[in-house]
Amino acid sequence: SGGFGSGGGGGGDGRIAFFVPQKQIGMVIGRQGATIKSLRDQFGVQVHIDRETESDMGLEVVITGDQSSCQSCQRRINEMLANDPRSGGSSFGGGGDFGGRGSNNGGSS
Repeated sequence: SGGFGSGGGGGGDGRIAFFVPQKQIGMVIGRQGATIKSLRDQFGVQVHIDRETESDMGLEVVITGDQSSCQSCQRRINEMLANDPRSGGSSFGGGGDFGGRGSNNGGSS
């Protein structure tokens, strides 16, 4: 019938793709897929983990559905990953990504 891939969750045309570190992908999937299923149910979106596009950055996670629901779902995933005790900040280069904001305050006063 060729219906594969045609419906994206809430009928919207949103699509967000981002990478999750390999060691944290299990958090997104959950035990026997429980977490990824609850994300789909909670936000009404499709969440797909593309194991073909594995890179140094990890595995690509693609969220499709209503644009605002996609963004909310991505925020939720990012919160989950940020609270992961196993991450240890190493996947973000020791927190270097977040250090740049305060460093340009020096000369402003």
